[in-house]
Amino acid sequence: MTASSPTSAAGSPDALIELLDRQRGLYRQLHALAQQQGAIVDAGDPDPLLSLLAQRQALVDRLGAINQQLEPYRDNWARITAALAPAQRQQVGQLTADIESLRNEILKQDDRDCRLMQQSQSQTGAELGRVARAGLAVRAYGPPRPPVAPRFHDAKG
Repeated sequence: MTASSPTSAAGSPDALIELLDRQRGLYRQLHALAQQQGAIVDAGDPDPLLSLLAQRQALVDRLGAINQQLEPYRDNWARITAALAPAQRQQVGQLTADIESLRNEILKQDDRDCRLMQQSQSQTGAELGRVARAGLAVRAYGPPRPPVAPRFHDAKG
């Protein structure tokens, strides 16, 4: 590429490919964690979930840094990709397709997990309501409570 080529402001084609490859690697790691999250949600064990979410956040932060580095490429995407050699264009196309596919799978898994957690929360709330009502019923049929002595009394009386 010459100094006036579309990628000169953004970087070399090899730099673009390297950034996309790093991004795909992070999405693969994020996808693996999303699968683990699904297993945790299925098991109904919330304790390991916070640790896993912290790991995911670290990956998302790294993805954010790569996205900032990719911004100059995005600004001139059509011109940059048109200027790439055919093999590079194919490689960039494959990387972006892989990234998009992984992103969509992660979003589907997250939506599924969110629905399951909401259902679990609703079920837990309903169970707590039944337990509270059952406690009231048990007390209603239990022995009478002794009368409570008055706290105040009329000394003149």
